[in-house]
Amino acid sequence: MLLNFLRITWRRLWRNRLYSLLNILGLSLGLAVSFLIGLYILDELSYNRIFPKQDRTYRAYAQTQDGQIWESPCYAAGPHLKEIYPEVEASARFFSFNDMLLSHGEKHYREDVFGMADPDIFHILDIPLLAGAREDVLTEPDAMVISRETAERFFGTASPIGEVFTVQNDTFSHSFTVRAVMEDAPENSLYPFHFLIPFPSAPKIGFAELEGWDRYGAPTLVLLAEGTDFIGFAKKAEDEIAKNTEQGTNKLLFQPLPEVYLYSLQGAGGRIEYVWIFGIIALFLLLIACINFMNLSTAQSLQRAKEVGVRKTVGASRNDLIRQFFGESLILTLLSGLVALSLMQLLLPAFNQLAGKALNWDSFEPAYWMGFAIILLVTGLLAGSYPALLLSAFKPMMVLKGRFQQGKGQHQFRQLLVVVQFSLSITLIMGTLIAQEQMHYIKKKKLGYEREQVVYIENIGDMMQEYDALKEKLSQSPHVSSITAVSSLPTHIFSHGGTPEFPGRKKDFQLNFLFTLVDKDYLQTFQMEMAEGRFFSFEEEGDSLQSYVINETAARAMGMENPLGNTITYWGMKGQIIGVVKDFQTHGLLEAVKPLIIMLSRDWINQVAIRLAPENTQAGLQVISQAWADIFPHIPLEYHFLDEEFGRQYQTETQTASLFNYLAYLAIFISCLGLFGLAAFTVERRSKEIGLRKVLGASLKDILGLLLWHFTRPVLIAVLIAAPLAWYFMQDWLEGFEYHIQIGGWVLAIATLLVLLIAWITVGFQSVRASLTNPAEVLRNE
Repeated sequence: MLLNFLRITWRRLWRNRLYSLLNILGLSLGLAVSFLIGLYILDELSYNRIFPKQDRTYRAYAQTQDGQIWESPCYAAGPHLKEIYPEVEASARFFSFNDMLLSHGEKHYREDVFGMADPDIFHILDIPLLAGAREDVLTEPDAMVISRETAERFFGTASPIGEVFTVQNDTFSHSFTVRAVMEDAPENSLYPFHFLIPFPSAPKIGFAELEGWDRYGAPTLVLLAEGTDFIGFAKKAEDEIAKNTEQGTNKLLFQPLPEVYLYSLQGAGGRIEYVWIFGIIALFLLLIACINFMNLSTAQSLQRAKEVGVRKTVGASRNDLIRQFFGESLILTLLSGLVALSLMQLLLPAFNQLAGKALNWDSFEPAYWMGFAIILLVTGLLAGSYPALLLSAFKPMMVLKGRFQQGKGQHQFRQLLVVVQFSLSITLIMGTLIAQEQMHYIKKKKLGYEREQVVYIENIGDMMQEYDALKEKLSQSPHVSSITAVSSLPTHIFSHGGTPEFPGRKKDFQLNFLFTLVDKDYLQTFQMEMAEGRFFSFEEEGDSLQSYVINETAARAMGMENPLGNTITYWGMKGQIIGVVKDFQTHGLLEAVKPLIIMLSRDWINQVAIRLAPENTQAGLQVISQAWADIFPHIPLEYHFLDEEFGRQYQTETQTASLFNYLAYLAIFISCLGLFGLAAFTVERRSKEIGLRKVLGASLKDILGLLLWHFTRPVLIAVLIAAPLAWYFMQDWLEGFEYHIQIGGWVLAIATLLVLLIAWITVGFQSVRASLTNPAEVLRNE
């Protein structure tokens, strides 16, 4: 019985191999890409959920009076909370550094994942130790903890305990002894460190003491005791900063650890928006593929009415037919599922590159496979339900007499499915066009500085001691236009210094001004423009911390129509405003320009920026490499381009736009597979009608117009449905940018023309073939 069933199924699939191929290809593509997106979503949702105590671990933030939220509270907050609140089981501050110079013996290394932390971080995050005593971790001032990967990289299978690393930073150098080895942080953790030293050791490597209520900058984790009422604790603790500072304006906020990665406290949105976006896209693709499958299956089933009549006449029961139809549908979905698995394996590397992930087959959990199987089963049952329940109920006498005809309802049902399918596809196409236009707008918008041809090097080791030598050597080359040292690149100035004192300031005025420290070639290197006054000059001896340059937004914030010559006090230092620089984007285009104070100083310089002559970039890079090797032979050179750094600020948005692009193409391709199949079915079903029309005088143009209009109508209806959907979703996405495009009618026009063109091309071949068919061949059996 089973062999007979499989034989019949195979014969039918082979006899209708075009439809079978279209069914399998469309469904397998939709399944493969949808489940890859599902894997991406699961990975995003898993961040920081791997820690055993994540349900009672919170990150602390500071909120200023003007509503700004700082990602780090003051340094004293964490220890203070643990000391006075019994609900706080542990607290830990941590801090990460980029491009630290480490030496082991005669070898020197640059390390990007270097950090400081309080000992409690091992208790809060339950970081496993592979060597060393947990109770002694980071308790000694010169202790160091390294990761498993670091231990293997430096020492192979030998024990690293007792080994010494020297950490260099500017003029400071200090040695730390390895006391423990920790397990590598998982990929879905926000706190991966290869090296950790005690938090109070900051002054040993050139940083100011990271303590006190008036200094900010260390992310802080708080572990609450079991059974603690979080809301009640957060309410009690929110004013602890205000109680211990003179201004008394900051509040403490707390966010659950699992939400830190996905949800932004600075406002609506965060990465959770992209989880929702890609979840909706995955659902769209799956729906498109399933609709495609069901549409073709129901269309094919109408050709089997006579088969049902014959089989019932020779003794087949309705239950036999139901099992047959459901079985065929499930076998087809099973084949699609197997093809989808092969496609997933094939597409996974490209998907990882596109999404910026490192997903692999180990990421697939049992629940994931269960979901895959359930969707296959549901799709197969739905697709098989029409022939199984409707066709199996036909009376054989009516069918064999030729009195069976397709009802109007079945035709309208398939038209409805086409409308839904193309509505989803057009929504994705419009989303793609809008996302691409926004990213083009970002790349072309004037930022107030020129980011091309600028290379920057992170301050490391004794670089600033030899900065003048480096600057002099590079300035001699025609391939280098200018060089400057900065505390923050203009692409991301995040340093806050509070509210300055200025003439006419009201007592209740609170607004955190950004600040950056620069040298005198800052303006020339980044090609900024002055609105009025002048920038710091080599000719003016008084240009030091007693002089300030502000941006236009700062002048407006202080209510100064004529800011030049005004005296302000910032950080307790009184100085005169000598110039106003035109506004430039200090946070990319995600936020509005903030008030900025620029000071002349080489303290806390973090980067050296070099503008290359545009004629020969490669020659300029060679000049930098040679100068660096001459002056810093013991430090490996690592440089970065400023425009690439700017691009990294929009990495998520760029990835979103790229994924939109590919997924929209895929959606329209799957939809057109179904449209092609339906066109072939429609032409076959209406072949006698077409023959009669031609006999009665219909021209080729008339026949072609009739068939094209048959498929144009549902596409136009789909456009009307998709337009408001796409506008709603994409307008919400654009609101995440402070500066963004306006969605114009051209998006709808282009999407409509594109989809219509693709639809006409898809059904055109079948329509032309039907129009050219000799009517005698169709009507000769009538």
